[in-house]
Amino acid sequence: MGKPEPKLTLIGFLIYSQEDIGFIKEILNSLSTYLKVFSISSVYRVRGEEDRNEQIHDLRAKSRFEGFTFAFSSYVEMSVKELFDRLQFLSTQNNPDPLRRSIKYKILLHGDETVLTPQLTLPHPTFHRQPAYLLPAIEIHPDLRHPILKKTLLELGQEYSGSEIKRTYFKGEFVCQGKSLLEYNSSDRRITFEPT
Repeated sequence: MGKPEPKLTLIGFLIYSQEDIGFIKEILNSLSTYLKVFSISSVYRVRGEEDRNEQIHDLRAKSRFEGFTFAFSSYVEMSVKELFDRLQFLSTQNNPDPLRRSIKYKILLHGDETVLTPQLTLPHPTFHRQPAYLLPAIEIHPDLRHPILKKTLLELGQEYSGSEIKRTYFKGEFVCQGKSLLEYNSSDRRITFEPT
């Protein structure tokens, strides 16, 4: 049996941290051991509030956060379960102090694959309603089609278009181009970024 056909996989990151973008470089460096970045969005600093009433004993209705968001895509040959496990490991490995920073990632799309398990649902069931994930994804793949909603990412993001609406839903400010955070790999004389 041959190698599986690589699937374009879209991953969104929301990193809660008040540190500089050096932390993002660490994450991208860790990812490069098993994923080759095909396309990466700009990095945005985001601030806002998030509902935190997931647990009945959680008395905080909302919590404030500050951090960074970006999205990237890669052609992935491994199974989505294996990718999920590796990202889980990455999240814990690069998060020695969860009080200072935390990494939230979402596998948004994995080709046109649909998965429904207790640990993983694909496509991600709510990313199209979360501007911090959707808008960076639109930046790199506006024509990518949601396999269930049958709309492009750009069409899904129409409600967030317009500067006033964008400021209301996506309180993000441009920090840098994502590709500026990718490092040149001198050992095999290639750049880990493959432009689209």
